Amino acid sequence: MGASHLTPPSGFAGKTPIERQALFSLSVAMRTGDLDGALQAAEMADSAWAAGSPISPANWAQIRVGTGVAHLLKGNLEGTAEELTKLLTLDPGMRLTTVTRYLADLDRRLNGPRMQGSPLAVQLRQQIRDFNAAALTDDADRESP
Repeated sequence: MGASHLTPPSGFAGKTPIERQALFSLSVAMRTGDLDGALQAAEMADSAWAAGSPISPANWAQIRVGTGVAHLLKGNLEGTAEELTKLLTLDPGMRLTTVTRYLADLDRRLNGPRMQGSPLAVQLRQQIRDFNAAALTDDADRESP
């Protein structure tokens, strides 16, 4: 797949912060199996934040999880661990259902046949469970527009 499928819809780019565009692009890339495109989208957001764009913790967290999954699917468990390590610093009050669900999916992937016998995968799975357990359970109000 080419990079054209990573282009947000017309009008989206002019009105939407670059990190939101990156999250959109990462999501599309993951759904289409373009793992390199997903990692490029994450780099786009990271570059914007490094240049001073305000960080939305929810967007940042979703990008970290998506990047971690992309690394895992590319066979780079250490890259997944690096992204998860960053994410573990997220305040429990910002651990929205969207993020904890994505992490539950990552946990499931880490339990797959390719990861059996990997001490790092076991460690990451425990960190995910601890992270999700510490999330506030009453976050419906924070996710509503």
